[in-house]
Amino acid sequence: MARILTMRYKLLVQNNIHYSLNRGSSIEESLAYYRKYLPFVTEDKAVYDLRDRTRSPLLRSYQFVYSQSFETFYQLHLKLDATAAREFINKCYQEPVMSQEIISLAR
Repeated sequence: MARILTMRYKLLVQNNIHYSLNRGSSIEESLAYYRKYLPFVTEDKAVYDLRDRTRSPLLRSYQFVYSQSFETFYQLHLKLDATAAREFINKCYQEPVMSQEIISLAR
C-alpha cells in the first residue's frame, strides 16, 4: 500500500507541474517545485521529465490524463468492496466503459 500511496503522491505533484508548465511556468520554476515536493527523484530524472512535458502535444495530453485516471481508480479502490471491484474490472475488459460511469462510481 505504501508503494501505491507514494505513486499517487508523485503523480499528483507531477500533474501540478505539468499544469503549471502548460500555463507558462518556466523550466526553472518547475524544477524548483520538483525539488521541493519530490526530493527523492534525481535531478537528471526531473530534468528529463520536465523536457518530456513540454515537447510532444500527444505526450502532453497523456500527461494530463494519466494522474487524473490514477486518482479516479484510487478513489474507486477506497469505495468498492472486493466483489464490486472485481466486477468493475471484468466489465472494463469486456466492454467500453465511459468516463462518466467511472467517475460516478468513484463518488
